[in-house]
Amino acid sequence: MCASPLAGRVSRRASLTAAAGLGLGLGLGARSASARGRVAQGGRASLRVPWPLAALDPHDGASFAAALFADALFDTLYSRDARGGFAPSLAEAEPEIVGNEARVVVRGGLRSARGRPVGARECAASIARARAGHARGWLSGVPAPRVSGDALRFVFAPGAPLLRDPTALVRALASPLVAVVPAGFSPEAPDGTGPFRATLRPDGLTLTRNPSAARGPAFLDELVVRRAADLKDSLRAFESGADDLGWLGLGLYEPRAGARPF
Repeated sequence: MCASPLAGRVSRRASLTAAAGLGLGLGLGARSASARGRVAQGGRASLRVPWPLAALDPHDGASFAAALFADALFDTLYSRDARGGFAPSLAEAEPEIVGNEARVVVRGGLRSARGRPVGARECAASIARARAGHARGWLSGVPAPRVSGDALRFVFAPGAPLLRDPTALVRALASPLVAVVPAGFSPEAPDGTGPFRATLRPDGLTLTRNPSAARGPAFLDELVVRRAADLKDSLRAFESGADDLGWLGLGLYEPRAGARPF
């Protein structure tokens, strides 16, 4: 559970956005917005988290920073829509099945927050990087894709289970562990097509709106995340009004006036 006084000033959707996902799958509004865009609202929010923030790698399933904020920086080929189903995100459409091959076309003109191109080659390399990391088991039934122009070609063995259920391939490619990153990606300078651009600092990170985001920029202009010594530090800062969001409570000693859990 997180707490915020923002809920009294802006819509619930915008206040959830301020949480930057926070490990709750909120995805800065991305997962409740349409697959292709958001309407920016503006504003700034701050919080503190008692976990390391020196690097952020979406393919590292053991990273607290990635669990909390990867959805703010990176997109996947497919994502969950507002009804809990799946919709194309960086993919142009649903997979096209022909024989024992599934073809996924990647949207054109994609660029990361730092201006790097993102196309089919980068998507294939990201899948390979994810497979080499914590997504190995998750992708066990998905063959390494071949790049053909703007498309990824997944060639399956005849009768493969994922050919009988194309939704299974979409589900596999929608996992946050299979997020797409540009060529030359570094966890110390994380870069993706998501709604925010990240700048890592010695005391935390700053997320600023990415105007070239694949599905539209973030609702907020900026989200400042500082490293907390412990959970008490986070709740103390929230209760005193220094931060806009707190962890697992409405305050350390007393509930902050006007704060609401979500």
